[in-house]
Amino acid sequence: MQRPFYDSIPFPNTPPPPSIQPPQPNTPSKRRSWLTALVLLLLTILTIGLYYFLFHRSHYLYDHLPCRHDDEALVLFDLRTNFNNRGWGNAADKADFDGLGNYYDLVHQEQPHTMKIGTLDFCLQVGERVDNLVPWSSSSEKTTLILNEVDPSLYLGAVYLLVAANHGPLPSIKITAHYHDNDTPFGIDHTTDLSVPDWQAGHLHQIRHMHMPCTANTGATAAMYAVPIYVDPSRSLRALSLPNNKRLHIFGATGITVPSSWSSQETGSSIRIIDAQATFDNMVKVRVHNVGTKPVGPFRVHIEQHGYKTVQVLAPGHWTHVVLACQPPGERHMTLRVHAGGQVATFPVEFPSTIDKHEAPQWLQDAKFGIFFHWGVYSVPAWAPVGQEYSEWYWWQMNNPNDPTYAYHRDTFGEDFNYDDFVHAQGLANKLNTTSWLELVDDAHARYFVFTTKHHDGFALWDTHTTDRSIVNLGPKRDIVNELITAARHDFPHLKTGLYFSLPEWYHPQFDGSDKGWSGGPPRNPYTGKEIPYTGYRPIQDFVNELQVPQALELIDNYQPDIFWCDQGGFNNSTIWQEHYFAKYPEVAVNDRCGNEFSDFSTVEYHRSSATSNRFWEATRGVDPYSFGYNRATPLDKYASPLELLVELVDVVATGGNLLLNVGPDETGRVPEPMTSTLRDMGHWIAPRAEAIFNTTLYWLAPNGQDMDHGVRLRFTVGQQQSLYMFVIVDGDNGELPKELVVDVPLPLPLARIVSLPHRYPVTWSINTKGRLVIYNIKDDDTGGDEHNIWLFQLITANPPLPWSQ
Repeated sequence: MQRPFYDSIPFPNTPPPPSIQPPQPNTPSKRRSWLTALVLLLLTILTIGLYYFLFHRSHYLYDHLPCRHDDEALVLFDLRTNFNNRGWGNAADKADFDGLGNYYDLVHQEQPHTMKIGTLDFCLQVGERVDNLVPWSSSSEKTTLILNEVDPSLYLGAVYLLVAANHGPLPSIKITAHYHDNDTPFGIDHTTDLSVPDWQAGHLHQIRHMHMPCTANTGATAAMYAVPIYVDPSRSLRALSLPNNKRLHIFGATGITVPSSWSSQETGSSIRIIDAQATFDNMVKVRVHNVGTKPVGPFRVHIEQHGYKTVQVLAPGHWTHVVLACQPPGERHMTLRVHAGGQVATFPVEFPSTIDKHEAPQWLQDAKFGIFFHWGVYSVPAWAPVGQEYSEWYWWQMNNPNDPTYAYHRDTFGEDFNYDDFVHAQGLANKLNTTSWLELVDDAHARYFVFTTKHHDGFALWDTHTTDRSIVNLGPKRDIVNELITAARHDFPHLKTGLYFSLPEWYHPQFDGSDKGWSGGPPRNPYTGKEIPYTGYRPIQDFVNELQVPQALELIDNYQPDIFWCDQGGFNNSTIWQEHYFAKYPEVAVNDRCGNEFSDFSTVEYHRSSATSNRFWEATRGVDPYSFGYNRATPLDKYASPLELLVELVDVVATGGNLLLNVGPDETGRVPEPMTSTLRDMGHWIAPRAEAIFNTTLYWLAPNGQDMDHGVRLRFTVGQQQSLYMFVIVDGDNGELPKELVVDVPLPLPLARIVSLPHRYPVTWSINTKGRLVIYNIKDDDTGGDEHNIWLFQLITANPPLPWSQ
């Protein structure tokens, strides 16, 4: 058991009693004076000690640490008896944070014993032999971190841990809160499922968690992260249990007490303003936490001299982000006074203006679902071995004698038919109607689209002045990019536009592909080895600065895309066009494939992420089982079903990302079946459930959902009015929906009601003796049973009006 904190309570120094002459023998009056003075001294000490015990416990009972703080609502826990690793150091000591001899550099830390993140204070034990806890034990599956063994009268509305991971990130760390009343009938624990970023994670300004930049011994930027752990404000927290993990490090723990002595519940003071951060596009993200025992709302989050938003309800122990528009003056530095629920906090902020601080605009994070169009010269042969290769890589694959495409091309078109000859195909683009493409985006209820302006074969689909290798000069002689963007802006102004751009060109004579292991140009006939022309080539000396960068600038200036979607990276000078792009259009986004270190979101393709990312991300895949370009070899029954794609959409959105779903039109420009019907089926399902998908955030307590027995999975999103949405997904082949669905995830209690969507039928539910939600008879007609084996429920937190609500 951890040593009680009472053993080291520091009491204020008390002046010694006045000098007293030694008592004379047989003088009772002097003896009485001595005894009186001694009693008064003892009473004084006792009174002072009792005062500090009753009114300043948060300062003296728990945080007897080498740093002080002035916020009486905070409890800074003493974790020193748990520490077993040294992460802070310098060249003279033996700090080793990551097992490789690397560490946080003490030399560059101005206040080595204090770390302030937002309105939270953390104490650090730097300079000690050990300064953090790595929860690892060979004899147990969990490590118990005792926070409050001795005082069951201490109630906390929130706990934040100061953490980092080595060799991270750690995508799913489950930390459980234990209480003093766990032996009662309702004595249940609560588990928070959180992700912990790597201590040297890139794109720090885009990390979901609050953080403090530091410096590693190598000179690299490092950071520590403040992560929230759910605790029930109506119960006294005793301990946290941590999973065994050698890569997790805990440097500090700070609690926020339930409002009682430090504030008045009637004034709405249970709302704690935690942090405010400015963004590149002049938005401010305010984090507020309800540390009281009752739901709060509606209440305003307001920035003086700027805007406000109303939060309808915030459950006890829960937090949320509120994003507000804020127009800074000419100076990018300013001080913001933020009001929320009767509380006020001041934050000095700097509105970023350099590309290394750019991030995905809010509209993109809210959009959730986009459609990708892959179409080009590769759509003429349109072939690849099914489920193995991308058809848009046809030219590359036909140059490999060991690839099936090599034999397919020879047998179908002959050895003398070069890839560039496909640009003259009679059917190329002869049925291409960009308006019909955009109608399909609308039918799918997607919010944006991305189109391939140039793939790795180097054929530009717009009127470029950098080369003659374009379908404006060759083949159909049409500017497809201009047609598409013009139609979108004129007839579909609600859709955001995106342009895909390949940085490399496989066989351009001046392209250097050595960094990717590519041979580069000029192209050769794969069967004879003879050099062949690179159709439309204009001689240049510098591929990057005479072709790649000018083409990117053409697309940006001529079409003003909302998203610039790079591919392949490689040798580049992308900073040139990115600086121009962000300065001219702040609310745009670029992905992470532009070859340099600057991007607004990460991407994965044909890979379902198994856990939450610490950064905004986008998953992309096709309706085809494994191709973006149209593949004529794919049987109809191999295409993804609407159910499969809807499940992936829900998975991605629930973990904080967007899904960019691809279709590949054929050579004529027509989107073939079953792609069109699949998108329309998805749109039919999405439309009446839009509130649970678009403009939502992940559920901070369970971003990875809950996987149950019998092929049933739960996924959660949080809507704009703090409603919690729960998707119940049943495996179409092996899933079996139970009659009573028990939800183990902590929920925003108390609940007022639960309804099924889209019909808003009332649902029968209860909270069982273990404090878990139980939903009954889901398959009944009145629960809105779903043809796609996905059920959706809205959980609405009880919201009693408070007298101070605005």
